[in-house]
Amino acid sequence: MRDAARLGDGWFPYYVARDRFASWVPELRNLRRDEGLDPDAFTVLGGPTVSVQADPAKAKKTVAANVAWYVAAMGDVYANSLRKQGYADAVEAVIAANPKSVPGGMVVPPEAEVLLEQLTAYGSPGDVAAGLAAWDSAVDVNMLGLVPGTPWDEIEAILKAGAPTRVDT
Repeated sequence: MRDAARLGDGWFPYYVARDRFASWVPELRNLRRDEGLDPDAFTVLGGPTVSVQADPAKAKKTVAANVAWYVAAMGDVYANSLRKQGYADAVEAVIAANPKSVPGGMVVPPEAEVLLEQLTAYGSPGDVAAGLAAWDSAVDVNMLGLVPGTPWDEIEAILKAGAPTRVDT
């Protein structure tokens, strides 16, 4: 993260909790200022994994399976990162709830739903648009994460829900 601020012109982390950006982005910009670099010439990208479906429970299940896969089945990188971000109890709950790795079939138990709040946006187009608004204020560029295998009709719905509202002047 610090190397990105010193050596790059941007940072695009994956599976960083939305609320962490509030302290990390100013820290990175201050680091650039201390290095004699333009803090405003540093772009932070981030965003949630998104699912738009008519049935909000199915949308939630889709993003939850993806979060559980990254936390419990992708080695230690994402789990350790989330632990360091303050979500150790949630990570342990996800790992305990998923003793076998089954793509698309893993779960986030109720006691770990904070991970869904911090890493995802799901539900109807309106629900997703509202969830993305919180990300818009956290990062410079809001990226929309797709679950592998997302069908085209859902991708189209995600893009529409995430598109900026056009205002004619």
